[in-house]
Amino acid sequence: MKVVHLKPLSSFRTELRSDTLWGLLMIAIKNVYSEKYLEEVLEQFYSGNPPFINSSAFYYWENNSKGTNQKTYFFPKPIFKTFDLNKVTQSDVKSYRMHLEKLKKFKKKTQVDLFTFESLINGEKSEADLYNEFNQGDEASQEIYSKKEIITKKTSLDRLTTSTKEENERGLLFSMNEIYLENGGLFFLIDGDSSILEPALRFLHHYGFGADSSNGKGHFALADKILEDFSIRQPEHANFIINLGIYNPKAEELSEYKKNEDKIYYSLEKRTGKIGVTFFATKDIFKDSVLCFGEGSVFPKINDSKFMGMINVVKEFGNKKIYHNGLGFMIKANLRET
Repeated sequence: MKVVHLKPLSSFRTELRSDTLWGLLMIAIKNVYSEKYLEEVLEQFYSGNPPFINSSAFYYWENNSKGTNQKTYFFPKPIFKTFDLNKVTQSDVKSYRMHLEKLKKFKKKTQVDLFTFESLINGEKSEADLYNEFNQGDEASQEIYSKKEIITKKTSLDRLTTSTKEENERGLLFSMNEIYLENGGLFFLIDGDSSILEPALRFLHHYGFGADSSNGKGHFALADKILEDFSIRQPEHANFIINLGIYNPKAEELSEYKKNEDKIYYSLEKRTGKIGVTFFATKDIFKDSVLCFGEGSVFPKINDSKFMGMINVVKEFGNKKIYHNGLGFMIKANLRET
């Protein structure tokens, strides 16, 4: 397993989920190698023999004191069966209300550091343990990197007249969301053959990641060693798997999950978007939607395959096909409820 660190050089607008990252990597492969080579790589993915899988990008905090450059990695807190609140409260009403308030704040904690994540997936801690350790007074220190999201208003311009676009004698306004990071950055994981990715990542370092890269957004510095070794301590005998990406399961995987519905805990979302018109000349820009499981979703372990999920065709025009990556990035787990 390899890790890629992205140190922000600017604000960025695009959350780098695993499917988005994969699409950017495919575009970079086309530009660095050739369109023919990209088609060969895509055929490997579509036929069920992907050369690699990638996770979504998560946050890390970097401690630069005393020149250590020590990093703290944050992972999605596994979604699991809610513990029985009655077992951690006293019998009186005041105590129960106090715990309800604490539980509301605890549920907003969606990330855990690598040490805690490893403790959870190895059955050394449960969610109830995390709740008992949770200190409401330390909320500000739960995420020690500094993240700010700013919404700015923009006006649409007519490129022919260079004046403000108008509709019904009013200017056309739109909003933009920008993310700023300090004291940290993003990281994502690669499993499989990563040999073709270093040139692609160097291309994205210059081109940018995501929306408005031509306007200076989404630019990141890469580490001197772009692909570094990384490990997560996983149990030898697992009863669950935890997803660290966007996951669109195959029909046979769904069939197995339906047999174990009491062991599935998940977030569900519809993934949609637009074709990158910088690379594909078309006015029909909207892709088909794909229903997927989100990061932190938990599933019963149904086989030993490293590659779970599927690649979907979400747009066709002419002889071109646009794909969506629904391959999950699965981590083995031995979870316990109490």
